[in-house]
Amino acid sequence: MPHPPFESLAEILNWIVDAFDDETLVVAEDDITRCVSFIGNNVRVFRDPRDVMQIVENCAEAARGVGARMFGFTDSANPKHFKPQDPISFVANLYTIYGYVGKAVRSDPKRRLFRDMDTSLTELMNNRIVYCDTRFHFESVAPLRQGGGNAVNRAREDLHGAMEFMQRKWGHYVRAGKSGDLVLNVGAIKRRQAKV
Repeated sequence: MPHPPFESLAEILNWIVDAFDDETLVVAEDDITRCVSFIGNNVRVFRDPRDVMQIVENCAEAARGVGARMFGFTDSANPKHFKPQDPISFVANLYTIYGYVGKAVRSDPKRRLFRDMDTSLTELMNNRIVYCDTRFHFESVAPLRQGGGNAVNRAREDLHGAMEFMQRKWGHYVRAGKSGDLVLNVGAIKRRQAKV
């Protein structure tokens, strides 16, 4: 279904949530190159659409079960970041593929850059969890670097201004990553209860 003309991806995502009656919706960005699994001794690539669909459906079902209103997969393509003893995260930046349970999650239509991180942090603030299956990663074409889509909004000044805005809004919950991009400071978001 084509969407009406909008100014930002955030507006499109809000429209998708409103336009469909389904309780659970999944949005996949158009530049995904492959689905990888970090389970086992070697990274595996899933190419069969039925396998990929089952991975997404399992994630959606688990998210509904724990009461998460937003779900997805790890944003890290590095298999060394996967912790097999702790494969599910309730604190994450969700992008590339993200799912919605219900109609409550909204993206700020003014956020042209870092919309995914702003939406994830807003949901963490409002609902205290997002559901992230870190066993799988959906790779896309060089995030923040490819042409098309949102590229017109990524001039150096716009990117710098968006980073400053996010740091003012979210404080120590975001930080500059090694590559100079903004990343979610997962360690600053305390989710686990202290042992008694």
